[in-house]
Amino acid sequence: MPPALQALAAATALLGLCWLAFFNGLGALGLMDKTEALFVEVGHQMLLSGDWVTPYWNGVTFFDYPVWGYWMVALSFKLFGVTAWAARLPVALAASTVVVATFGLLWRLAPAGLQPVERLGRGLLGAAVLATTPAWIGWARSSTTDMFLSSAITLALYGFALVELAPSRPGRQAWEAPLGRAAMALFAGIAVLAKGPVGLLLPGMV
Repeated sequence: MPPALQALAAATALLGLCWLAFFNGLGALGLMDKTEALFVEVGHQMLLSGDWVTPYWNGVTFFDYPVWGYWMVALSFKLFGVTAWAARLPVALAASTVVVATFGLLWRLAPAGLQPVERLGRGLLGAAVLATTPAWIGWARSSTTDMFLSSAITLALYGFALVELAPSRPGRQAWEAPLGRAAMALFAGIAVLAKGPVGLLLPGMV
């Protein structure tokens, strides 16, 4: 199979896997418990009030968590309407982003000398393991802050891996280290916005 067709087949398999794991029947069930309903309603009230800075729940300020998850829910509601599907869409996208990034990182960091199909296979295997992990699927289908935190920390660490491992690889590209540093900063910041200082503490400990 030509390399272009191999890449197309890998991309199709990856997107199909994400659809099955995270998007299929995403809005079939209503909000499942008080925690998911609470987070979604804060985002809903943010949309209704037009105040995208101060979160409210039942008309009372709600500062128990940082604002990233509320922003994502409110933005999704604004774009797609107020539904359970729209409430969960941001977490499903976050989970899918990490699956795609897992594929990309494993593909880029594959040992030198592997055939293109072997590089694609390594990336697909790693992405498939993550996408079929029960906890990853569960949190990707529940509109709470957990997936935002987990995905942001993972992507920040992927950026670190790209910076640290890229120089030792033959054929490394000039853009890899700057991209890794930017990813570290961006996603560590999103992790803090999602759930507070733990977003910096956990990557630092790792």
